[in-house]
Amino acid sequence: MTEVIENRKKPRFTHISALQVKDLRSGQMYEARMFNYSDDGIYFESDVVFQKGTKIYISIQISSYLRSSGVLKYYKGEVRWRKVLKRSFFNYGYGIQLISDSNNRNSESNLAKNIRDLRKHPRKPFFRTIQFGNHKKVFKATTKNISASGVFIATEEKLKVGQVLKLNLPLKGKTTKIIGQVVWLNEEGFGLKFKKID
Repeated sequence: MTEVIENRKKPRFTHISALQVKDLRSGQMYEARMFNYSDDGIYFESDVVFQKGTKIYISIQISSYLRSSGVLKYYKGEVRWRKVLKRSFFNYGYGIQLISDSNNRNSESNLAKNIRDLRKHPRKPFFRTIQFGNHKKVFKATTKNISASGVFIATEEKLKVGQVLKLNLPLKGKTTKIIGQVVWLNEEGFGLKFKKID
């Protein structure tokens, strides 16, 4: 994780992760992407318009590549500022102040610890041409990196978070059949969490 040097009381650290954001007033859930964090705040980007002062819940999938189902951690926050983005995949960037919640101990300083836990399984470069698919179609793609519990696959195919896929992965001189779940997406491809390995 890279520290972002700015004029702040608490340092921010670079960490990119998919988020789900719930507007506490409307109850609506939205997709977003975190880019950095501190002990008491998060910066994320989204296409949704939140007003300053909006109270939200943010869910982060901790240990998103573990073989067991991912554990969601929830944080209550408030929108402190919004900016229009011109050179991003998303339309808006948000500064979020975390709020202590008596019903939720996963706030403020616990955030940094929980995000560090995301990388219990370090990634290694892994470039292979592979096939993946669902019950309807098979696609060709390229892997970029791998860990003990997941793989990043570069593709232009349109997928959804939560989608379950089958994958033939060349490992140690043989093809291994894997069932995995899409846990995040970006413009280059997607992160697949291993669920079953034959």
